[in-house]
Amino acid sequence: MATRTWLLAAGMLAALVIVGCAAPQDRTSPGAEGYYRETLRQLGEVEQSLPEITATATAAAKLYVEHDDLGLAADGPPAFFAEISGRSGGIMALGGGWPYGKPQWKGVMLYCLQPDKLEDDLKRIATYNERGSRVFIFGTKEMLAAAQAGGAKYEASVTIPAAPHLGLVEEADGKWVVGTYEIGAIATAWPWLAEFVAACTREGKMPVMFQSIAVPTGLARMEKYKLKEFTTSEYARWHDFKPLAVKEGDLARQWLTACRWLLARLNGREMKNIRLAAARAAQAKQEGHALWVIMNGHAPPHLPTSPQDPHYFQDVTVQWERCHASPPAAEKPAIRTGDFVLGLGYHSVFNEDAYHQFADYVRSCGASAAWCAATYRPEEIKTAPGEVFIDAQWQFGDAEVTVPGYDIKVFPASGVVQCEVYLAIQAEMARILAEPKGT
Repeated sequence: MATRTWLLAAGMLAALVIVGCAAPQDRTSPGAEGYYRETLRQLGEVEQSLPEITATATAAAKLYVEHDDLGLAADGPPAFFAEISGRSGGIMALGGGWPYGKPQWKGVMLYCLQPDKLEDDLKRIATYNERGSRVFIFGTKEMLAAAQAGGAKYEASVTIPAAPHLGLVEEADGKWVVGTYEIGAIATAWPWLAEFVAACTREGKMPVMFQSIAVPTGLARMEKYKLKEFTTSEYARWHDFKPLAVKEGDLARQWLTACRWLLARLNGREMKNIRLAAARAAQAKQEGHALWVIMNGHAPPHLPTSPQDPHYFQDVTVQWERCHASPPAAEKPAIRTGDFVLGLGYHSVFNEDAYHQFADYVRSCGASAAWCAATYRPEEIKTAPGEVFIDAQWQFGDAEVTVPGYDIKVFPASGVVQCEVYLAIQAEMARILAEPKGT
């Protein structure tokens, strides 16, 4: 407990010493540490907006409890809906992405606005409304104002904190890169869902929650609550018992505390390795070599498609899977000596059968590599000499919040941590690449 308290205090101090990090006035990247502080700033804003989060989540929960014909789903940027649906510690009945293509579906729709896609957002929101859904929209203040001015109809809005321009670094051509919107969105969504569940308990209902499939009972739990016939979801909505009522703000604050703790551990224990990975990637780029990335998880695989991604890395996640199809549907990535590979994993370094021994392929190509994963399965964390390893810090079960009387912990913070590693490496690379040659 003492270590956890110290790490949280250190993290809060770091957040205080860089007022203005979110809005740099020049093209100098704040680096990996600066990205960490920006994330702390966002979490602080989320905590300050808890009254808004709790009020809107409570309104949504009341609709969901009172109307059995309403489902629950999320739409918008893929990193948003992929992170909170089908997810360890999440709500089983929450669908992600697919409801728009299912005209008969209606429900409580958590719609996250997309950067620079207002016309598409307005169309999708209007379609959900026409089908009888009740829409709650998420976005930055500016995006919410634009949606409102465009005539969007919704029950309530939730503010997502993000750096100005949605990126942390301005490139020479004026483009802002190293995104902050996606991580801000998921760092808002989990406290919101925590308050949604808490509000359901105050209505006498407890949503059925996922357990990580890394836990031996996780898959059996999914089968237990899977419905034989699709209604508003493929999974059951409620447990058949009356839960203890959870007071407002309790679950959201638990998640925020746990998220800060994991980030403080990451910053305190792994920053040197994050910076080393960035330095090796930047050197490879400066020498004309290719940079590659492979990802596992929920939100992270969608980060390379963000408008703020600087495109330092070529994403080979899908290509690697397709080249092992039967028959192969793609060529193996042309990784060469001198290239750099980043593997952003879950609890392995991409060398098991499920990933067709990708790490061994990288090594056979003569590339250097950095791997990131949680370490609760040490037999799957086997690196080669000279490779960088970043311990992602989250623990077995990947869930951080205790609901009084519930049988499992819920709501993960791993998605934030994974995104943090990828984006902090980019921020550090931007800092290095902007330095005058010879310094």
